[in-house]
Amino acid sequence: MQAADRAAIAAGVPSERLMENAAEAVVEELLRAYPAARRVLVACGPGSNGGDGLAAARILSGRGLSVSVFTLAEPSAYRGDAGENAARARGAGLALSPLSEPRGPGAFRRALADADVVVDALFGTGLSRPLAGAAARTVSDIGRGGRPVVSADLPSGLSADTGDLPGPSVRADVTVAFAAPKHAHAFFPARGRCGRIVIADIGISRDLLLAASPPKRGARRRSLIQMPDREDLRALLPDRPADSHKADFGRVAVIAGSRGKAGAAVLTARGALRAGAGLVTVFCPASLEALVVGARPETMSRGLPERDGTLAEEGARELLRALENFDAAVAGPGLGTAPGTVALLRRLLAARVPLVCDADALNAFSGEPSAFARRRAKTILTPHPGEAGRLLKISGRK
Repeated sequence: MQAADRAAIAAGVPSERLMENAAEAVVEELLRAYPAARRVLVACGPGSNGGDGLAAARILSGRGLSVSVFTLAEPSAYRGDAGENAARARGAGLALSPLSEPRGPGAFRRALADADVVVDALFGTGLSRPLAGAAARTVSDIGRGGRPVVSADLPSGLSADTGDLPGPSVRADVTVAFAAPKHAHAFFPARGRCGRIVIADIGISRDLLLAASPPKRGARRRSLIQMPDREDLRALLPDRPADSHKADFGRVAVIAGSRGKAGAAVLTARGALRAGAGLVTVFCPASLEALVVGARPETMSRGLPERDGTLAEEGARELLRALENFDAAVAGPGLGTAPGTVALLRRLLAARVPLVCDADALNAFSGEPSAFARRRAKTILTPHPGEAGRLLKISGRK
């Protein structure tokens, strides 16, 4: 993000405009989420995030709200765009109350008790160590205050680079993330401190974000963790012509279910249909076929040989032959890991069909992730932490 900031400025977007856009995004989201708010407390840190808060305080005051502003550092210590916004806030009639003064913490707690909403602009992406001292105390006071919190870019105390909790942090109700989500917005436990996340366009283009993404060590290409949004997904689900039919929208095979776990097959088929697949066929132990058809009559089904309620290896040849007529497959939910099922799954990996492996299609290869690397078709693995831990022979817990 810091590289993207620099690139945007080099491309002609003034840095003060980026800060103003960020502040306006915070204000708009606060007013949208809390339209009845009349008194707002803004807590500002010593850096650029604090500058965002100072600008937001001025804008809120201009909208007719009563705004109390507290700063971790002396107001005179602000520099650059943050310093300019400190001066503009004073020019708008706002008092900047330093928390470093003896009476600062008490005044902060009194203002907090009187506030309708808190704007957390203490620390953003630049934080590199756990909060301590006055910063930790202020975060603790915000937590005990019980007021709704809108955080600017990141809840203060989180690291933008990880999903960990490095130390004390704000628990936000709304987080306005600037330009793009950061790791802390995506990964738990940090994600759990962010509340509802809004991605705000502050003037940094997607191209600049992608260009600023650092390459992985030893990799030739740059990498970026991507979170699909509504528009990304909408592009994958185009409008369907009126003269189309179900075969135009993909044939999906669902290989799932065992005795007592027919529901896993049913839910997977439902997911495929809801995602837009035109034809969905469930391959399951023959004894479950009636249950699947009764629960999802719009799907097709095909019972395979079984042993003790689980798929048997004898069904592998029939399954592989059938998959030649499908566009994609998903395997694993509720299958179990009986020896015959595992043997069938090993043979399934040789199929040329794009394959999503979930649940027991991962557990069947515990400690053997290379089995998937040998596939000659597109492969997606969807483990939860426990399944990932078993597959990679590492702890699934931190």
